[in-house]
Amino acid sequence: MDGSVIVVEITDDAKPFDPSGVAQPDTDIPLEDRPVGGLGIHLVREMMDGFRYRRSGEHNIVTFTKNTKDAGTAI
Repeated sequence: MDGSVIVVEITDDAKPFDPSGVAQPDTDIPLEDRPVGGLGIHLVREMMDGFRYRRSGEHNIVTFTKNTKDAGTAI
């Protein structure tokens, strides 16, 4: 916690992958016609207040933030 903000940081040592560069899925296409994958990143972008990627040495680091001040009991 940082004040009223929840901060989650995920680190891995996989090959470089910047999820912020992934295109938004076209959610207007019928589900059966959509390609598999990509909705996880989309959901994080929609639900979180902040989403940041950085590469440090051999590590991918993704940071998500969610402001709880106006979130009520949803958190």
